[in-house]
Amino acid sequence: MIMMNLDHYSQALEKALIIWRGNRTRKRLPVSINEFARFLEFSRPIVSQWLNNDKHPSKGTVDLILPKLEELLGEEIYELLEIPRPDPDLQTLSRLWPRLSEETRHAIREQAEKYVTNKETNHENALR
Repeated sequence: MIMMNLDHYSQALEKALIIWRGNRTRKRLPVSINEFARFLEFSRPIVSQWLNNDKHPSKGTVDLILPKLEELLGEEIYELLEIPRPDPDLQTLSRLWPRLSEETRHAIREQAEKYVTNKETNHENALR
C-alpha cells in the first residue's frame, strides 16, 4: 500500500490553486474558490477545508483529484505528496479501458494471466 503525506496536501492544493488562478486570469475567466472547486469536481466547503488544512481527503478522493493536480503541477505533485509517480503504461490502460468492449477487456485479462502464469512457471523450472 502506498502511503502519502497528507500533511503536504493543503500545500500542494494551494500551489495548484495559484497556478489555476494564473491560467484563468490570463484567459480573463473567474478565479473564485467556487470555480476551483468546480474544476476539481468537489464542493466549495470541502475544498476550503482542504486548503485550510482543517480536513484531509481520503486516499480515494486524492486518487480522483490527482490527475487534475498533475495537470497543474506536473511531476511536483508526486514529490509534494511523497508518492511514486504512476506507471505510464498503467495510466494509458486505465484511460483506454472504459472505451474497450467487454470482449476485448476479457481477452486482455486472459492474455495477461497466461503471460504471468507462464513466466512464473518458467522461473520455477529454472530454479529446479
